[in-house]
Amino acid sequence: MASLVGSALPGARLAQLGVSAPPDRSLVLPLCTVDEGGFPHVALLGAWEVVAWDAATVRLAIAGTTRSADNMRRTGRATLVIVDAHGAHYVKLRMREVAATMRAAPWNARFEGCVEQVLADAADPSREGTSHLVRGIEAAVDPSREPARAAVLAELREP
Repeated sequence: MASLVGSALPGARLAQLGVSAPPDRSLVLPLCTVDEGGFPHVALLGAWEVVAWDAATVRLAIAGTTRSADNMRRTGRATLVIVDAHGAHYVKLRMREVAATMRAAPWNARFEGCVEQVLADAADPSREGTSHLVRGIEAAVDPSREPARAAVLAELREP
């Protein structure tokens, strides 16, 4: 059951995705937007494409020609889903495009989101006992692409 945490990233999530955090290359973060027909649309982002600038600001690198980018431009909204062994958080963001292209990856647009609401989701012990999350979506990344990932992350971390 999801419950409201507040309007800022919890400290553990800021430490995990913050400017100085070592990125977990296996962590995959779903980004949810709403398409023109009102249906949910999901994009999967790597942890190197998401930076928590501070507890109230999240920066994203996302392919500029995708439906997700178009949806964020049109609605100005997105929800970032963070799921791992530490639990599940849904970060509702008010989005704006900062740059149509990135130096490190010209196909990516750079977006910045203001955290409006954070929900935490966990099993209800009265209904599910000691059930809990073990892991989220994980990826095996190609090590030969590490320089490109590092460059995108470095650009998102710039002031």
